[in-house]
Amino acid sequence: MAFLIHRRFSLGPVVSMADPNATRRHTVTNSRLLATALVAVLASGTFAHAQTAPVPPAPPFMDVTMLLKHLSSLGFGDVREIERKSDKLYEVTARDAEGLRWEMSVDARTGEILRKEPD
Repeated sequence: MAFLIHRRFSLGPVVSMADPNATRRHTVTNSRLLATALVAVLASGTFAHAQTAPVPPAPPFMDVTMLLKHLSSLGFGDVREIERKSDKLYEVTARDAEGLRWEMSVDARTGEILRKEPD
């Protein structure tokens, strides 16, 4: 006579009193199922992470030739002095199209004029 105990609304195994190893078989099966699900979840997270776009590197600083071309395009001609203060900053003394002499702080990466004072 097979006597079954079954818990409704649970994920637990069906226990059979006629088969004492039934619980063990269900536990092993559930462990394998859980391990497979865990591997699938971890693998999907790894693939999602691998698909993210890499952060673009910071642009390198402009060399003196590039800086001269850029200043020329902004209307500065007679460049008297260029001093690189750091990886991010140049100090420049130059004349504009009207002949006025300017002392400027220029961003070494973008060429943006950060400060401009008459000299």
